[in-house]
Amino acid sequence: MTARAEALSDGVFAIAMTLLVLEIRVPAGETGLAAALVQQWAAIAAFAVSFLYLGVYWLNHFIASRVTRVDGPFLALNLVFLMSISFVPFPTVVLAVLLYTAVYPPLAVPFYGVAMLLPALAGSANWTYALRAGRPRPEAMSLARGRELERLYWAGPAIYAVAIVVALVATPIALAFYVLAPILYLIVGARSRELADG
Repeated sequence: MTARAEALSDGVFAIAMTLLVLEIRVPAGETGLAAALVQQWAAIAAFAVSFLYLGVYWLNHFIASRVTRVDGPFLALNLVFLMSISFVPFPTVVLAVLLYTAVYPPLAVPFYGVAMLLPALAGSANWTYALRAGRPRPEAMSLARGRELERLYWAGPAIYAVAIVVALVATPIALAFYVLAPILYLIVGARSRELADG
């Protein structure tokens, strides 16, 4: 990627990740620190999960630096990806409120899943475009490794789509998936970086 595109990408990630923590507020009053933090458990949990998601997406976005050159479609797909990344703080706040109140409107938890699905779709589409256009640098990655990486990338959106459907009928299972998924993706992401480096 060009230096300007990389700088924009890193900037969007930095801002989105920072915005996540701004929703954690110490309640007003004379409550002790421990009690105040307990009251914020939902905001802290939602922050941690979304931060991990953004961290996974940021780590995988490094793969984009392995293309020979960028063009209009590649940059447009990257902008869609960054737009979906910048949106993540909003559904994170929605999820925190729902966790704290234990009131789950029918579409609230699937809404969080959609917010996680969108970057996965955009990022996977961007890599597929670069691969089909023959853009990966040959000295950085073989075509076979590029295709294996593509399969790893597209597994994410498929899993998210299933989780969104599950969230419509079994909210606790979907919430458990949202907590466990970024840990799994960190492991998968390590594999994808091995493919990119190998």
